[in-house]
Amino acid sequence: MKRVYLLLLLVNIFIINSYSQEVILPDSIIKFYTAKNIAFEYSYNKDNYYNAIQLYYNVLNFPIKNIKAKSSVYLNIADLYAEFHNYDSAFVYYDNAFYSKKMDIEEFERPYRKKYFASDSVRYNNKILEYKENFGKIYSYQELNIKKQLRAMNEVDQLARKYDDNYPNACKKNILMFTDSLTMLKIIEIIKENPNIPDPFIYDGWAFFIIGRHIFTAYPEFWLTYIEPIQRLSLINGCFDIENYVRTYDRCVIFARNEYSYYGEYDDNGRMANPDTALVNQRRKNVGLPPLDQKETKTNRIFMTY
Repeated sequence: MKRVYLLLLLVNIFIINSYSQEVILPDSIIKFYTAKNIAFEYSYNKDNYYNAIQLYYNVLNFPIKNIKAKSSVYLNIADLYAEFHNYDSAFVYYDNAFYSKKMDIEEFERPYRKKYFASDSVRYNNKILEYKENFGKIYSYQELNIKKQLRAMNEVDQLARKYDDNYPNACKKNILMFTDSLTMLKIIEIIKENPNIPDPFIYDGWAFFIIGRHIFTAYPEFWLTYIEPIQRLSLINGCFDIENYVRTYDRCVIFARNEYSYYGEYDDNGRMANPDTALVNQRRKNVGLPPLDQKETKTNRIFMTY
């Protein structure tokens, strides 16, 4: 009997710890995120794209062991080279992105990337053929199945939201709620079916981004329960965006639990601003954010919530 009580105690401790939000990032990870943000912000300066590339090279050479975290900038480097017609170097990094599963064929075929290669469309089209030939070789069956499920979820999600365009006021609310319910069940199913993959949603990040904008806005408790632990782990490993995570967390605890803003990144226009600024500033420091009175307004960020 004592063993049963001990087991229950350990389970309860695990549950409490798994939902603990005192995220404290190591200094090395904070500095890594800082290096990425500096490169990202500088990349908008088109007068000297080479300097931006050098800053991204600093990210690749950063002294952390997580290769996946560093490989997230392959596409940034490739796009800069391609935009300024340095195609040889661009293809090196597009290849790195594709074969490390940071870019799929659809991403490479996006119209703005196609425009980069207007003066060398033959080479661009040959690269598409190469990627299509090798696509099935670099992903496992499990990964391909996840991609297929995410894509199907996204298509259903978009179909439901476009329904009102053709049939205005025709039970739109009920259709959206039904679709969202099925999507959330599918997300839970994907998580449970793939326990060996810490974040199964990286295999179609864009589809999950589109789905998440709706689901996490309408059902913030769902994000807190099922998605937050996944994204928190990615954050700790250097594979997520700090401001994206803290803003989404703030928004979800406000609307799901009527709590004050946790990190001060979102406070519902001051309605749920946390009066304990010292506590909020400590939490912000723990994840590498500046104090509230030094918080900057970012113009180039795309957040998961709206």
